[in-house]
Amino acid sequence: MIDIKNIISKLKNNRPLFHSEADFQLSFAWEIQSQYPDAQIRLEYNYPYVANNVYLDIWVSYNGINIPIELKYKTKKSSFIINDEIFNLKNHSAQDCGRYDFIKDISRLEQVISKETHSTGYAIMLTNDSLYWNVPNKIDSVDADFKIHHGRNLFGALAWGELASAGTKRGRESEIVLTNSYNLNWSPYSNVSDSSSGEFKILIVEAS
Repeated sequence: MIDIKNIISKLKNNRPLFHSEADFQLSFAWEIQSQYPDAQIRLEYNYPYVANNVYLDIWVSYNGINIPIELKYKTKKSSFIINDEIFNLKNHSAQDCGRYDFIKDISRLEQVISKETHSTGYAIMLTNDSLYWNVPNKIDSVDADFKIHHGRNLFGALAWGELASAGTKRGRESEIVLTNSYNLNWSPYSNVSDSSSGEFKILIVEAS
């Protein structure tokens, strides 16, 4: 079995941050291949055995086990210089949509795993935006079901509040139903500056 936490531990020593989600995806896959040379790895893998057209960020096959991985990299606008390399990070904002998409990843992984005899899936988010990991001040917001703050137990049918606008929900109208429950635990990933935007945390959800 591949040790995802060890993959991340090694990765953050070499890559405390990334230019983009694609950069994160490639670096993550590269680290897996480096530690497990016999693993078969595919990027943007089109999984054929579910109703919807599902593309998975990383698909790993190793020792008879299939491991689908979905990654999210959400940043606040900021600039850093690390080992003479300049990182100009975008401002993704729209945290409500980012949360929805992350939970959707978990749901998709559950669908995939249900079709596989030997499989474990991982949904992973890396961010320097504390609005993702901090407990929200407002508990009755239109996206309350989709909060993914530290310590939350995520389960069941999740939907937008009645006052959510059509613009907010566009392309994300459907409720998300999770088969299992997940305790969300954010952990430190890196700290690349003294500013608040220099702190990166990571959330790892093992889908089942």
